[in-house]
Amino acid sequence: YRRMRRDRTDDFFKRISRIEHLIIMESFSKTLGMPGMRIAFIRTADNRLMKAIRTRLTYGFSGVNLFGQQVVEYLLTKPEGQRIAAEFLEVTNKEIVKNLNWLKEHKLLEESLYQEMPDGIFAIVNKSEEEMINNRIGAVSLDFFTELPELREQYADTSRICVSVPHNKFLQFFSSFI
Repeated sequence: YRRMRRDRTDDFFKRISRIEHLIIMESFSKTLGMPGMRIAFIRTADNRLMKAIRTRLTYGFSGVNLFGQQVVEYLLTKPEGQRIAAEFLEVTNKEIVKNLNWLKEHKLLEESLYQEMPDGIFAIVNKSEEEMINNRIGAVSLDFFTELPELREQYADTSRICVSVPHNKFLQFFSSFI
């Protein structure tokens, strides 16, 4: 979701796009405010892999989400769509920054993982998945993301949460932690 927090001057993907065996997957569902649409794209310099991906996607999903494609095209190419998308990103990013600042202020960010503020739609908090779910906050235990036993143990009581929500709603759910 890098494009959610960056503008068009970010050339990170362009700089790394020729790395062998690299696969870049990007979703429009978050960056254009289309939750549930599940429309994205994949880039890779590996032509054999791209051919296999196209074939498998075609078999599994018919490779087409016409409605989603038309919405994305409108948002990316039409002046009104570009205005809507830019407004969505501006408002959403302001809310993300408020949420991250609130987490930091209340010492809920897992500080061992951050030398600077998180830069995305997810953050790692120093609360277990169970604690989060008991407070009606969707979370995934950080140990879910690794198979390394030492890291699974170290981060068993931490969780990944989505911070891309309106700040007032965020505060309603997190009020039990202060």
